[in-house]
Amino acid sequence: AVYEAVNNGEDFIFKDFNFSAERIDRIPRRELLGKSVLKIFPGVREFGLFDVFQRVWKSGIPERHPISSYKDDRIFGWRDNYVYKLPSGEVVALYEDITAAKQAEEELIQAKETAEAALLTKSRFLANMSHELRTPMNGVIGTAEILQYSQLDSSQQEMVKTIRVCGEHLLSIINDILDFSTSEAGAIQLVSVPLSLQKCLSQTLDMVGKNISGKPVHLSYAIDSAVSDMIQGDVTRLCQILINLIGNSIKFTEQGEVKIGLKLQPDTPSMLLFSVYDTGIGMSSTTQQNLFQPFSQGDSSRTRKYGGTGLGLAITKNLIELMDGSIWVDSEEGKGTTFYFTIPYKPVVSNERSPAKSSSSVEPQAEKPVEDSIPLEILVAEDDIANQYVMRIMLKKLGYEAQMVSTGIEVIKELERHTYDLIFMDMQMPEMNGVEATREIVRRWNVEQRPRIIALTANYTQSDMRECLDAGMDDYLSKPVSLENLHEKIRQWGIPRATMERQKNK
Repeated sequence: AVYEAVNNGEDFIFKDFNFSAERIDRIPRRELLGKSVLKIFPGVREFGLFDVFQRVWKSGIPERHPISSYKDDRIFGWRDNYVYKLPSGEVVALYEDITAAKQAEEELIQAKETAEAALLTKSRFLANMSHELRTPMNGVIGTAEILQYSQLDSSQQEMVKTIRVCGEHLLSIINDILDFSTSEAGAIQLVSVPLSLQKCLSQTLDMVGKNISGKPVHLSYAIDSAVSDMIQGDVTRLCQILINLIGNSIKFTEQGEVKIGLKLQPDTPSMLLFSVYDTGIGMSSTTQQNLFQPFSQGDSSRTRKYGGTGLGLAITKNLIELMDGSIWVDSEEGKGTTFYFTIPYKPVVSNERSPAKSSSSVEPQAEKPVEDSIPLEILVAEDDIANQYVMRIMLKKLGYEAQMVSTGIEVIKELERHTYDLIFMDMQMPEMNGVEATREIVRRWNVEQRPRIIALTANYTQSDMRECLDAGMDDYLSKPVSLENLHEKIRQWGIPRATMERQKNK
């Protein structure tokens, strides 16, 4: 469109208007020529384009008018404008209608926001469901563990073992669903700390070795001598990857061996190469194609026989890719499977190097925890009666008596009348929850006066754990609580606190 200034630039009239302009602005050329821009398109002033006309006409300097929407009583649309001054003194505007592109962009943004909101809602729902499921599971698994230390005959021991195995299987399904939801929402945050590869593998084999359940399966690992034992990484997520892969191999191997290997990737020594080999049932090429897809488990016969959510490998793949690694599989039906995955190799500077090692794991036998000789004043804040019972019996097994309360308000009242060394604090309680109670304790008592606070949480996400620590808690203990983990927290936090108090009083 070409314009001529009138009244010393107070207005412009149309001098020319081409076919594309007619189409975009939906007005015939004959109706515009010689007419005022402000009368035909009054919106150009609000739109800001008229000011551009005046500046370009006065200065002769071309301008691009930013992409904006034009609206009057006749048309609405997005325009991208370039305005120049011609040697004749006239002003020319070249503009493009980008309405369709902008509308598509806005629709995509809206769709993305809607999808993210739906995903967040789903994640919150699953987190709440996880809490509601894990709380009673704490009672089931905790009670079964306590019974294992009781005087039972072999038949009763077998029944208790069945209860615990089934409970732990159900818990693993709950964890899989929540882990997948967390990774799908992009909410997983990696924590890089020095970790021991040998310790990680050894502890992992100890944990998954329970799943062998008497099968003639030999479980072992080997670390190449060129690999430094201490590396920088997320130990929790690495162990989770190994547990998923090794547990998967054990599940599909009736006899033979499951062997874990670790070495530097031959062509890329900056990457660690893990392998998980088994002599199990293997899989077809069709099964391998869908292996890392959520809720996929090869075929329905596998699902019926072996169970599972089909989420473990999808979660594993997400975690490995989050670590800037990759995963792939080599398998043949009836001839076993090998999973390979890589993660960055970031050795921690050390003068020691671990030699190549291998070990085998057998099913661990339950041992009665050793009672600690230092008496402790322990307070348990838990509103669920069944979980109160489990905590009381577990602590008694460890040689401790504990005071039980059901709300955060009761915690504060107890601290006002009595000194405690350690509080196990449930996160979700009526009247005042665990986080609120902890903040009140931090506000009213200094660090030397107040007891050590361990969160008892059925919530499972990193953000939930961070909320505990940010509130002033010293640590957290995930439900279901095991006797071993409970004992470890007491030794880590309760006994040092009690020892410090005894020495101060002396």
